Amino acid sequence: MTATLIQSPDRVVLQNISWQSYQSLIRDFAQEPAIRLTYDHGTLEIRMPLDPHETFK
Repeated sequence: MTATLIQSPDRVVLQNISWQSYQSLIRDFAQEPAIRLTYDHGTLEIRMPLDPHETFK
């Protein structure tokens, strides 16, 4: 299985990701509430807040 990476400043999209890999990442990022993971039929999107959102924390 090969993953394809699409990247922008606030998100990373990986394609051809297994469900098991997604579940593993959920566990790995459990202590990072700002990082959002979305999975749909092998496509994983990882979203991170932009800097202005983080400054109010």
